Amino acid sequence: MAWCSLVRQALVLSALLAVLALGAGREEPLVVVIDPGHGWDPATGGYTGAVNRYTGDHEDEFNLAIALRLERELRQAGSAVYLTRRDRYVPPDYDGDGLRNNADRWYLPNALGEVVPRAHKPRADAYVSLHLNASPKLSRRGVTVVYSSAFRAARHREQSQALAFEIYRELTAHLKPSAEPFTVNGLYFDKLALPHAIVEAAFITNAADLAWIRRPENQQLAAEAVARAVLRWWRQRAAAEPD
Repeated sequence: MAWCSLVRQALVLSALLAVLALGAGREEPLVVVIDPGHGWDPATGGYTGAVNRYTGDHEDEFNLAIALRLERELRQAGSAVYLTRRDRYVPPDYDGDGLRNNADRWYLPNALGEVVPRAHKPRADAYVSLHLNASPKLSRRGVTVVYSSAFRAARHREQSQALAFEIYRELTAHLKPSAEPFTVNGLYFDKLALPHAIVEAAFITNAADLAWIRRPENQQLAAEAVARAVLRWWRQRAAAEPD
């Protein structure tokens, strides 16, 4: 009968509207680019990061190990995550200039939609670069988190500072503090057109810090700490933004 057909159509339309309403109310995911600092450079045939000259440990390998764990933690929380590198090598030539260098590290988050056509957003919401520090003074140890306030990064200074402090607070629950977050200008970070933090989780040249970061369970602790910080920063930012 005609009325049965009308009822079915009404039910289908009602269900469709409910799905559309649900989709409209769903928040977009946090999009994070994680940069496991440094890596093996085929052009020079060596690692580019800091090294403990007594043990032969390179920060590049620890940076990647923590980054992969951080990726998993953020994905499990519903974030979309992209890494500048997923293996021992320096990042690919994202900007197409024929070179593999630090320019590729800022180009990926800035032009995410161009580099990854099916990316969730044209530009990442946050950039976290993971490193280990080094010093000729072997007693130096602890967490340092820095950010840029120059050039393109200047527009995002407040949010970068907020992100840096959240990460610093979380990591110093497990590791000794070195210095509170501060700005470092004049490096490639200046070209990051988004909130960012450069995380020096420990000193690879310090015996105690190195012993700590070598343990896989501590790499997991570091990843979880950074993930909590990034997610809390994102929630606080969303809460502060006007509807």
